[in-house]
Amino acid sequence: MLGSFLYVANSASNDIALFKIDSGKLSEVTPRTPAGTAPTGLAVSGGAFLYVANSLSHNISIFTINSGTGVLTEAAGSPFAAGFAPTHLAITPDGKYLYPLDPTASAFSGYSIDSSSGALTAVPGSPFTAGNGPSGIVVDSSERFVYVSNLLDNTVSAFTLDASTGVLTPLPASPFATGTHPSGVAIDAAAKFLYVSNFGSNNTSAFTLDSTTGVPTVITGSPFSTGTEPVFVALDATGAFAYIGDQSSKGISGETIDATTGALASITGSPFTTSSSPSAIAVSGN
Repeated sequence: MLGSFLYVANSASNDIALFKIDSGKLSEVTPRTPAGTAPTGLAVSGGAFLYVANSLSHNISIFTINSGTGVLTEAAGSPFAAGFAPTHLAITPDGKYLYPLDPTASAFSGYSIDSSSGALTAVPGSPFTAGNGPSGIVVDSSERFVYVSNLLDNTVSAFTLDASTGVLTPLPASPFATGTHPSGVAIDAAAKFLYVSNFGSNNTSAFTLDSTTGVPTVITGSPFSTGTEPVFVALDATGAFAYIGDQSSKGISGETIDATTGALASITGSPFTTSSSPSAIAVSGN
């Protein structure tokens, strides 16, 4: 059985922290794993590979994941060159495609993933246009829609995904308004709810998602208080918990998710302490 693990990219110390998840609570497993320079984005592919966007070394590191311990081992050929300043990453649930953001270009690239080695190959039509300062990206579990938060536009862009090619097309009503300086985005496994951490508003917005059109609608009670500088958000595989990185306190806010409404509520003991300016979160296992 897969363990449940959470990975944190520490941009100031150029490493990846590993936490074990137990009933929603976190405990760090040491030592940390070295990454490239200024790692700012993480994504897990099928519990087998962890991808790390290294913004100042202009590449993506690839690690294999030990399913029992969560320990990382760098894959052959890693790191891969990926634009000028790759930051945040999203992977399709089937593990076929990877999308890293480049906020310096207001765009993001698409890559197909080799299922055996984890190696990357560019998708036709890549890169794809986003808003001003794209800062977070997520793919829904149905592999039909992709969402990108735009830090400087205070919006979220939405795209349809062609699962056979990896090509993306903007939704007609996109982009959609969110809080000030939206930074991280996440969707639950059932593709019912979308969460956006608003770095400039000190809260997290929550939306329901239309399963047919992909259009987001604000949840009652949104936005929810989730620390003073929430930068990134990740959900566990069950959709029961949300984890939100707080760059100011160098901690991680743990939130329960109401399965019916999508509303957030703080977990006992939250926030959980990390260090070195957490800049990304990824969860592996169930």
